[in-house]
Amino acid sequence: MKRYIKKGNFRGQLSISVMMGVIVLSLVFTSCKKGTGSSGNYSSDGIDPNISVENFNKLQVGMSYEEVCDILGKEGIKSSSETAEMMGEVVEHTYYHWKRTETGLINCLFSDNKLVAKSQFGLDDEEVNTSEEKVATLDKYESLSEGMTYEEVVNIMGDRGSRVVSGELEVGSNTVEQALYVWKGENFSSITVTFEDNRLTSKTQQGLR
Repeated sequence: MKRYIKKGNFRGQLSISVMMGVIVLSLVFTSCKKGTGSSGNYSSDGIDPNISVENFNKLQVGMSYEEVCDILGKEGIKSSSETAEMMGEVVEHTYYHWKRTETGLINCLFSDNKLVAKSQFGLDDEEVNTSEEKVATLDKYESLSEGMTYEEVVNIMGDRGSRVVSGELEVGSNTVEQALYVWKGENFSSITVTFEDNRLTSKTQQGLR
């Protein structure tokens, strides 16, 4: 899939919602293309140990595609590519993903072979609490405001929530850490909060009354 984008600051417009879209695309793509892509060192239970939180944390914005492949132990599977014109120059943006299991994976976005954003989904991480507590309410949702830290949100929610996605994004000369958390409520309701550098930047709710 290739799209052409008119002039604009492509990197500055990226957000974790974009990477979430790439994750969905990757999951669909890999389910349709099962068995394709570069081979890895899979264990007997079908898990590639190189696609881990430890190796994800080793990936640094600015690395080349080849350096990322060296860390993850194999080439990635190309999900999509985009060509953007910025300041009179045509830049190629390419999304790759690396599978750990059918649902666990690492996503990377490269701009002219330079890593500018990364995210992971479904990887084992002891620091992440995958809470099943049903604590989300409308009152708590309305108490959340932009700029709050993750710790302040936890104090309001009464639970650490479940981190669904985490990643890093290059914005200008800075690297922004992003994370998306979900708190569940009764009757399949939920609160979803996005953080950038540990500060709340957006929130959504589903089914709260």
